[in-house]
Amino acid sequence: MKWTELRIESPDRLREAISNYLVEQGAEGVWEEGTFPVMLRAYFAPEQAEAVQTSLTVYLESLRELYPRTQRVHVSSQTVVREEWAEKWKEFFQPQALGERFFLIPKWRRNEALAADRMPIVLDPGMAFGTGLHESTRLCVQLLESILPQAEAPRVLDAGTGSGILSIVAYKLGAGSITAVDVDAVAVEVAEENCADNDCPGIEFSVCSADKVAGEFDVIVANILLEAHLQSLEAYRSRLREGGRLILSGLLVSQRETIHEALQKNGFSSVTFLEQGEWLACLA
Repeated sequence: MKWTELRIESPDRLREAISNYLVEQGAEGVWEEGTFPVMLRAYFAPEQAEAVQTSLTVYLESLRELYPRTQRVHVSSQTVVREEWAEKWKEFFQPQALGERFFLIPKWRRNEALAADRMPIVLDPGMAFGTGLHESTRLCVQLLESILPQAEAPRVLDAGTGSGILSIVAYKLGAGSITAVDVDAVAVEVAEENCADNDCPGIEFSVCSADKVAGEFDVIVANILLEAHLQSLEAYRSRLREGGRLILSGLLVSQRETIHEALQKNGFSSVTFLEQGEWLACLA
């Protein structure tokens, strides 16, 4: 499958703003290379790319008005096949601590020494996103660590599973059963493989959205974008058991009021927020 890669050469001070904007526009992936300047690479379906590039130009001009002394941002594009940009993750995915209990290691480096005091997670993101590198994933792990160990074999729904990393974390934290879903068939395939590599049997996988899942859950975790959350809140609410907990991430700090208001309208009266950089997660 072919994708359009947007390459944005940016001053460091604009890096986060541009990266967040690309995510808001629906980028399939964004990552950074270098420091001065930073090279941002973002991937869009070809039918989206032209409109995104046009809106990005307008957005960059607005940033230039705010920061008139900042050097000009350069944007270029090229067509790539999906396998090419998925492979590029390997350049940036290094062994590292994740949360308070885990140590994340790429599958292609699994024979290296692990941290003795942490549970290992071996991961190959493949052509799915969610390596544990991103702040939104780390926030989800932090919240899962805070609630799952206190629960008795909770039933967990991982909505938008991506690489399957949150299902693996939930399994290792004692979840009684896990259902992992994603609208992307490739992501589900990658998640199944990663869960098998980490000896996490019995996880139920489906290619679908949260509103198509049957049953009730003690914990629902969803690391997706704001619009998808807003469309799914009713489904989340109806699938949570009494006293169940909802973890949402993939949100920007600037979207706090929007998601808070939407949660309250859907019956979630108590909401706790966590931030990391420009990213936000909530526990309801």
